[in-house]
Amino acid sequence: KLCEVQSPLVGPTASQPVPRRSVCPELPHRPPKMGQACCAQNEEGSAKTVEPVSEVATDEKQGVYVEEAKPEPETLAPPPPAPELKEEKAKEEPPAAAESNIYDFHITKGENGALGMKLDMWKTGIYVSSLTPGALVDKHNVKLEDASKRVQVSDFIVSVKSGEAVETVPAKMVELLKRATGTVEMKMYRPEPVTVTIPKSNGKTLGLNVSIQEEKVSKTIFVSGIQDGAVKEYNADAKGPMVQANDVIIKVNEVSESAAAMLDEMKKVADSVTLVVVRSPA
Repeated sequence: KLCEVQSPLVGPTASQPVPRRSVCPELPHRPPKMGQACCAQNEEGSAKTVEPVSEVATDEKQGVYVEEAKPEPETLAPPPPAPELKEEKAKEEPPAAAESNIYDFHITKGENGALGMKLDMWKTGIYVSSLTPGALVDKHNVKLEDASKRVQVSDFIVSVKSGEAVETVPAKMVELLKRATGTVEMKMYRPEPVTVTIPKSNGKTLGLNVSIQEEKVSKTIFVSGIQDGAVKEYNADAKGPMVQANDVIIKVNEVSESAAAMLDEMKKVADSVTLVVVRSPA
C-alpha cells in the first residue's frame, strides 16, 4: 500500500508534501515511484513512517534508500583575460668589437729592443698614439704584405702574449711589453672613427667628464662620463653617431696634436664643436 509522506526537513511550506523515495520493507527490491512511500502497517495498526536521512543508507536492517539530489551544475565564470604583455624595448648596448676589426700582430723583440710605440693607457685598452719611424714595429710593418695587419695610429692593443704569459689588463700588458723577449704576440683592434658636431648655443658647456694623461705627450682624451649639457642634449635627439662613456676623443675641430691643445679647444666659446671619437674595444 503506497501513500505520500510529509518531510519536516525541506519544502516551500510546512503543509506541502515533499517527495521522498523509499524502499518498502515488504518489497525491498521494488522501490516505489518518486513521491510515494511504503505505508505497511505495524503491529499497532498505524502507518510506519520512513524517517528522512541526509545521506545514502546502506544498512539492510534500516531498509532505506535515499537518492541524493544532484547539485545544479556550477556555471563557471569565464577566466579573466590574461594581462596584456607589453614588449619592452631592449636597451641598446654599445656594439662589441667586430671580429673583422681584430687582427694579430707578431714580432720578435730583443732584450734591449724598443718597440717604438707611444701608448695611451686607458681602462678599456691601450691606444697607439704614435709610431717611431725606423723602430722595431715600423720595420716589421714594412715587411708585411697585408696592409690591414700593420699596426697603425689609433689602433688598440687588447691582449699581449709572451711565452706562457698572457695579459689583458692594460697596466699588466704594458709591463709585459717592457720585459718580454723573443716572440711577442699582440691582439689588436682597429676602431672606426666617428665624427659628431655638438651645438653649443646659449653658452652651454659640453657636460663631459674627461680624463687625460700627460697633457703635452698624450694625444687622446678619455670620456669617463656624461652629465647635463650640450652633449647629453645632442644624444637625446641624435639619429646617428653619439658620444658615449668610454669613447676616446682624438680630434677637436682641427686640433689633434696633444690632449692639452684639444682640451683648450673644447673650452672655447663657440656655437658648436666637432669631435672625432673612436670607440674603445671594451
